[in-house]
Amino acid sequence: DSIFLLFQTWHNSKFIATSLSLLDVLPAKGLLYMCLLMMLNRMAVFVVPSIFFLFNEINIFRTISACWGIKFTFSVLAACVGSTQKFNRQTLKYENIGEPLFEEETVKTVLEQFNYALPLSMFVIYVIIYCSIRKKRKGVR
Repeated sequence: DSIFLLFQTWHNSKFIATSLSLLDVLPAKGLLYMCLLMMLNRMAVFVVPSIFFLFNEINIFRTISACWGIKFTFSVLAACVGSTQKFNRQTLKYENIGEPLFEEETVKTVLEQFNYALPLSMFVIYVIIYCSIRKKRKGVR
């Protein structure tokens, strides 16, 4: 009887809920950090050529590995301090139960602020890249 109970509730444990949350967070963070990497490449080409060494044949593997490492670390932290979800069999959906795997408000606050600051800073840098390209075009004419 206890095995049957364990089989029914294994998917609602905190660890499994956090792991499933990680599968939800990982692609979104991956997309964000790969866009950041592309933005840095465009910035190196058009605005600051001195950082182009990050994208040469020797360092590109290190740069991409660092990007993946940061993405994975931030995703794991976000999944661990974020609220977990419980599977509801009646509605066949996951619902927030509000219990994070770890109670770390400081880490959660820093991650939330970083999640707002990163896209905003990317937008500002794209505006700088756009202005740099326009300035170079006006200089050619």
